[in-house]
Amino acid sequence: MHHTPTPGAKPDLLDGLRDLVVAIAGVVMAFLILAEAKWFGLPGPVAQVIALALLAIIPAMIMIALPLKVLKLGCRRDALLPFAIVHAVAIAVSVPALLGPGLPTVLMTFMPAIGALLLVALNAALALSVWWPAFLVARITGRRRPALLLAAALLAALSIPPGLASRLVAEREAVALRAEDVAGRVEGAAPRRLEIAVASVAERGAPQPFLDARCDALCEGLLRSGQVDRLRITWQAPDAPPRSAIYAAAAPETCRAGRPCVATIEEADWAPSPRVSVTETTLPGPRAGDRRGSRLMTRFEVTLPDEGGDHLAARSTMLRASVVTIPALVDYNWPDHQTAVVGVSRIHRLMNPTGVRDILLNTLGYDVPPDERPS
Repeated sequence: MHHTPTPGAKPDLLDGLRDLVVAIAGVVMAFLILAEAKWFGLPGPVAQVIALALLAIIPAMIMIALPLKVLKLGCRRDALLPFAIVHAVAIAVSVPALLGPGLPTVLMTFMPAIGALLLVALNAALALSVWWPAFLVARITGRRRPALLLAAALLAALSIPPGLASRLVAEREAVALRAEDVAGRVEGAAPRRLEIAVASVAERGAPQPFLDARCDALCEGLLRSGQVDRLRITWQAPDAPPRSAIYAAAAPETCRAGRPCVATIEEADWAPSPRVSVTETTLPGPRAGDRRGSRLMTRFEVTLPDEGGDHLAARSTMLRASVVTIPALVDYNWPDHQTAVVGVSRIHRLMNPTGVRDILLNTLGYDVPPDERPS
């Protein structure tokens, strides 16, 4: 039996237009609050919370409240009309985001509020699409519960499996890359002389330990704690000659606030010493030319000097992959850090998270104070 609309609930064209105007006004207000928090007398963190709350409530109002009202009114033609108008406008507004990388790049560079508005419209247009089969089921069966279950199932089927599959592929690749890892620990006292060599690919967002062969907090902690007498740092940047520096603990009276309390030592011949190597390699995406699917492999190796040359004591491999979010959304991807391309939303995920600190602790036996461990 079909549901009979309740008195006073008869929809008309103004219902859809009203919801649409409220939604657009809310989105504009959210971005105004983000961009000009001072106009509203709001601190930055408070403005972000309010704006994000508006951006969460408004899509929910469009994608949940209006479809539920259509189902309540029996999915008649006059009930579907406002929903169809909102859906059509969302599709029309999102079309410019699909017209190649030029417009999204310009908008996100110079008018990010408008670029984000197109993105909200595109996600809304896709999410609203799952309701049409649900409305059809409601019209045929005269029941709302099967329609709601169908809409929820379709939305879950579209938004969850891509993220799960992406994580599974990344985990399998990480396992394959770690097949040659070696678990080892240096016996006896921790070495008094140590070299740390870093070869970075300078990927945006990647950790950059010991940038430009500088002595950071971890380096200073090893020297000032007396565990290491001499520490050599070698930094290999892409397409540049390596840079090396040898550090020792400085006299306390020479230390200055805000600077590492270490001294640079000139030593012409560096005696063979244990070496921690950190090598970063960018692995190509599964498809040729697809930088959005690229992965960053960081390999940590510990070698010890021996009569026949250095020998490998330990190796650990970390993979940073760009995986699809759960739920999967439409987002702007920046494959070359300069061009915005519409695609599936992604986040970085670390497999076998490892750092220089972990190698120093677990393989070489150094005691690194908690406040001097890198994040």
